[in-house]
Amino acid sequence: MNRDLYSAVRHADLLLASPLPLSAYERILRRPLSRPAGSVVDIGCGRATLLSMFAARGWSCMGVDRSELMCNAAIEHARTTCPSQPVQIVHGDAAQVIGAMPNGSQDCAICIGSSHALGGLGPALSEMSRVCRPGGDLIVGELYWRTAPPDALLTEIGMTSTDLSSLQETVAAGAKFGLSVLDYVTATPDQFRNYELAQFESGMRWTILNANHPDAEASRQRSQWWWDLYSRFADHWFGFAVFAYSAPV
Repeated sequence: MNRDLYSAVRHADLLLASPLPLSAYERILRRPLSRPAGSVVDIGCGRATLLSMFAARGWSCMGVDRSELMCNAAIEHARTTCPSQPVQIVHGDAAQVIGAMPNGSQDCAICIGSSHALGGLGPALSEMSRVCRPGGDLIVGELYWRTAPPDALLTEIGMTSTDLSSLQETVAAGAKFGLSVLDYVTATPDQFRNYELAQFESGMRWTILNANHPDAEASRQRSQWWWDLYSRFADHWFGFAVFAYSAPV
């Protein structure tokens, strides 16, 4: 099964690959968006929904995504929502793209649900801190354990308890890099469930409309497996939060 196709299909009806609604990001982004236009990079940019908010205010915007399908969707979304302000979309390895950026070259760095692209939360915060100018803004969205997960859940999804941290540990992670937490918003269980349900419905609809596609049956099975798993486990153990950090001056 094509992983990028599976992800793109499941997120086809979503502006953001996030359990939190756009209003939560408008709150989290209020500080950088109130500043004079600067440079912003979005790691795992998806449809470039957040970048388009910056572009509309005259910012220089770059998005990076490993999925060619999502890059194409981002280019189209940016062209439609802010045609007068180009948004650069890079299809590639985020670790290589960000690693090549000069120190202090960005006024804002964003990474929503994509810290794995830089090796995990710690390495992501480290690299984002490096490329941000002193006093710049880091916006990070991350999964966390709401409570300690049971072995049955970990076994079924192939994770370990150390793959995620608690909310308190996640909040504190930025302190290791001199970052100050300005604000954070956590998704409610209902928001998380609505997000997962939207993905499930989108994925199942695609399999019906594309029944002859070679990935259709594998996509259907995986979508059903994950929804059943989520319904049994994830309401109780998975959480998601987005954080606003300030880079050290």
